[in-house]
Amino acid sequence: MVTAADPLAIYQVAENLRECVHSRLATTPAGAPDRSCVISGAIAWDDCECGQFVVSIGQSYFSSNFPAQGSLANAPGNRRCGPPILVVQYTLSILRCAPIGGDGPDPPTCAALDEAARIAEYDAWAVRFGAHCCLSAWSKSNDPDVSISDFEYRGQARVGPEGACQGSELVVLVGLVNACPPCDDMEM
Repeated sequence: MVTAADPLAIYQVAENLRECVHSRLATTPAGAPDRSCVISGAIAWDDCECGQFVVSIGQSYFSSNFPAQGSLANAPGNRRCGPPILVVQYTLSILRCAPIGGDGPDPPTCAALDEAARIAEYDAWAVRFGAHCCLSAWSKSNDPDVSISDFEYRGQARVGPEGACQGSELVVLVGLVNACPPCDDMEM
């Protein structure tokens, strides 16, 4: 099982999410975007005209009771290395080009706005259900490359249009087991 004892566990979950959701995006009318990344921190809207799918690694914290933040020192399940769960926040962002007006003062047409909204909803669906299917399977798996202890959604917001980009961002919390091998060698 992927545990917090692995220094790349947080990244590996992000990469697995990216691959899984990217393949679901390939089934939408607009297809999977060529630009597909794992990043750490804030998402830059660098290339939305061609499409961009990003899994961002956000904050992480220990928990004795997923997904609650914090832990009492003597909480049930705590190990010598601390609380039993490392919670990681991931943001899954899909962006496409947003319609803009012509060369003059004319706004984009309603037909162009409607088509962009339709594509954005296909994309939001693919991100939401791609993440759900994979996270559900991984939380029940013993596969050492994908297993997680728990997950919870924190909402999916529609973003944009800004800078000619629009799309959605899904926030999910993922719990990793806080295994203790690094602490077992330490004297307490």
